Amino acid sequence: MVSGILFVLGSDDQWLEVSDLFGAAALSGDWGPALNRFADACGGAHGQMIGVSAEPAIRFHWLPRMDSKALDQFVETGGAEPAKNPRARMGLRLPVLEAWHEADCDVEREPGLGGSYVNFCRRYDIPHGSQTNLMRDQSGLISLAVLRTKAQGRPDAEDRRAFETLAPQARSAVKFQMALEGRSAALLTGALEELGRPAFVCDGLGLVRDMTPQAERLLQEGVVRLRQGRLSAGEALGGRRLETAITRVQSGVLAPGQERTTTIVLRNEDTRLVEVVDVIALPKADYTFGFEPRVLIVVRGPGRRQGEIEKLLQEAYALTASEARIAARLGDGESPDTIAQSRQVSPTTIRTQLRSIYQKMDLNRQAELAACVSRFR
Repeated sequence: MVSGILFVLGSDDQWLEVSDLFGAAALSGDWGPALNRFADACGGAHGQMIGVSAEPAIRFHWLPRMDSKALDQFVETGGAEPAKNPRARMGLRLPVLEAWHEADCDVEREPGLGGSYVNFCRRYDIPHGSQTNLMRDQSGLISLAVLRTKAQGRPDAEDRRAFETLAPQARSAVKFQMALEGRSAALLTGALEELGRPAFVCDGLGLVRDMTPQAERLLQEGVVRLRQGRLSAGEALGGRRLETAITRVQSGVLAPGQERTTTIVLRNEDTRLVEVVDVIALPKADYTFGFEPRVLIVVRGPGRRQGEIEKLLQEAYALTASEARIAARLGDGESPDTIAQSRQVSPTTIRTQLRSIYQKMDLNRQAELAACVSRFR
């Protein structure tokens, strides 16, 4: 139901209210209040924002005052297809921020229009409105619209002025949120870089948005590669599995009980390098333009070197360098006698050091020590 609030953009305070709501939406990720108030400001019933990819297919569709069943029906009727939707057809033709109104494009009388979209507009009483493109590039477009009921009629001069005045504010908010979404990818890879792992961060379109320096080096080795911004693999079977896993998680929609992580083994047939890769689904926000991190791809690699493990054990448990070396070898499954022989000391010396290691690490058995050391690899 429409709120029925009469709102006219007649003062600076009212203009700032809607502008501030757009800014808040970019920060909070909740575009519902901003789109609703924007519709009120333009004398309409519904505020709408829709993202359409180049195919075209709907990337997102926000129409907060409309029933979710209506949105499902919109998709079923091919709502994003220009051949069926005159609003989509007009949107593909117009440059960014050039507004058009129903006087320019009549839904009821558009030549060659199929009946499904007209019936949709009649059923949900949205025959009139205004629309503009906020963003447009090779990947698709983002459009902003106000939809109007039959009783509200076509937008008059005041409604058009309100729409055309506020649309640039919405565009600024969209660009700001996109920048934040892109920045979050950089922050994520920055954290992973400190862990020394090759990692790739992909967005909601499956495109690689950022990677760690270790991942850049991995690309040079040929186990994984970039093709038109997407991660793939040289080996055919592993490559298909990788692409399938990325596609599965990039939407952020998982089946009940489905694991967030898919593990894949990739091989380079020429160098015989083998890598274990985890494809991880990241949480999906309710309102996003698809540029935020949605897929994290981490290559496990061969693990830490022995010297690194020994230093970590020293730092974590205040072991001496000799104790850390022995603990690391015991963690690998070597026996005290074997270690004593290789170090050319008596087994008694090793067992004395072992008691000190167990005490410092609060352990009792070698199996416990092995489990503890494995966490540092």
